[in-house]
Amino acid sequence: EKLKKLVKDLRHNDLKLILNFAKRNSSGRKQELLERLNDVIDCGCPVSLAVKINEMSKKRNALNANSKLSSVASARDRGGTTISHTFTHATELEKSKKTNEADKDNNNSVNSSSSNENSSSSSGSLDIPFYPDVRFRHLPFYDFCDDLLKPIGMKDKNLGSKNNPKFAKYEFFLTPQQAKKIKDSQIMIDECMIEYGVQVLLRYCLLETTAEQDDNLPPKLCVHVNTKLITLPNFITPSHMGIEPKRPNRPLDITHACELNPLKPNFVSMTWVSDPVHNHCFGITLCKKLNCTTLLNRLKQNCSRHPDLTRALIKEKLAVNIDNEISFTCLKISLICPLGKTRLVLPCRSSNCSHLQCFDASTYLQMNDKKPTWVCPICDKLARYDSLIIDGLFIEILQKVKDTNEIQFLEDGNWKPIVKKQQ
Repeated sequence: EKLKKLVKDLRHNDLKLILNFAKRNSSGRKQELLERLNDVIDCGCPVSLAVKINEMSKKRNALNANSKLSSVASARDRGGTTISHTFTHATELEKSKKTNEADKDNNNSVNSSSSNENSSSSSGSLDIPFYPDVRFRHLPFYDFCDDLLKPIGMKDKNLGSKNNPKFAKYEFFLTPQQAKKIKDSQIMIDECMIEYGVQVLLRYCLLETTAEQDDNLPPKLCVHVNTKLITLPNFITPSHMGIEPKRPNRPLDITHACELNPLKPNFVSMTWVSDPVHNHCFGITLCKKLNCTTLLNRLKQNCSRHPDLTRALIKEKLAVNIDNEISFTCLKISLICPLGKTRLVLPCRSSNCSHLQCFDASTYLQMNDKKPTWVCPICDKLARYDSLIIDGLFIEILQKVKDTNEIQFLEDGNWKPIVKKQQ
């Protein structure tokens, strides 16, 4: 309790230094840092950390005393105008800088260094990590839990050059709550294999801030987490000779390689070759894995379209247009899913598609769970999960028609089954 009281009186910068000393994540607001440090104290505060907290508290008290004296002297010399805040702040910055440098030498600060191996050999300089406002596109089969490392830019000074190898190493920690969440989600597949319902995902994308970014792996990527090599997706066989094979762009599950002890750091090191056109960035997130059944239930609850909306669309498509030389008086629609070649069960399509033909939602989700492409099987347009709709009129039709697999829509929005004549 005494340590917690001392910690409470410290400033934001002091809390960051102490967390760095304890090899914990030091990013966030003061209240977040306080909670993180209190968690460390509750888990059993090491003697060295207790000494560090006492030391920082004494320094802070001394700085506050000097600040008051400086304030009085400045007010007297400047006719009441106080300038001590600037002086004290500059002193704190200088001391903070020295402390940070010392902590960095002792591997107590958060390691985030990336260097150009070609240029560093001659100049010895390191690229400075930066945090662009990049947003990853939501993954349909995952619910986001936490950011473990927010998107970090992998910017290359020599953009435009080929075969330019790069190396970077970073460090992140799990909070006690995050580690517990992962441990509690363990599923034993067999004696030698464990799967996690809550996963640590490493994601790469292009360094673009104008819109949400899809996953995009840098060329010739190699990743190690805590010295364990991370398996990347298998190469896609190129469609033509002479084309360099590429890996499918997916998030990397690194959960099995992570330290689930909140007091131990996780190190991520990576090498890649600079893209001659684009820069990349990466981030690490904690997500909960979802299955097709969950996504299907969400579609039913939130994305059902009223039958009258489809009827209005039918009338619009079959309306006579004087400007068009060709006009349609009916539309033939199949009740067979183009993917599974079986009768539709839950008819759906993308709101971006202009056709009325539907495909089966369950079959579509299962295919994208194995190989995520999110492309409409009817018109080949992008059909992401968040654009899918369940067509209420098709559900009505499927319930009423049991013995036919084809229907015809009429100009007034009604429909009739097409019964094939027996030969």
